[in-house]
Amino acid sequence: MNRVGSTCKDSYSIDVVLRHQSVTREAISEALLLEPNTSQTKAFYARLVEGNKSTEYEVALRKVVLFIQSHVTFWKEFIGSGGEVELVLNHTICAMDEVGDKCFELELYPEFLEQIYSSGFALRIQGWQGDSQQESAPK
Repeated sequence: MNRVGSTCKDSYSIDVVLRHQSVTREAISEALLLEPNTSQTKAFYARLVEGNKSTEYEVALRKVVLFIQSHVTFWKEFIGSGGEVELVLNHTICAMDEVGDKCFELELYPEFLEQIYSSGFALRIQGWQGDSQQESAPK
């Protein structure tokens, strides 16, 4: 999506945020083999993938689908017992020179959306001016 000569990178990251009244961050970390990225105690937050090339974004989405599929039992138990799971798609949005220039486009494939829907996840899409690699603070 970057224009030739632009200094803005097409950076992105995909994070997972989990909330539960009684499941500890340690238990989540052990079950998903992830380390939390934040010291926040109300939610478990971890970065699943990140990159700087829009051409690699489809591969990143497929990696997330594989991650979700590899933990189906955990998601069912976690959500079934009152937990919430949110995927957060962070993207850099570059400032454009002309009014009316497209500054953001996101294409999500059916298999990705089906996996999100069937798993019961929420999906948040965020655009950042600057570097999207910063932590997206859990809500």
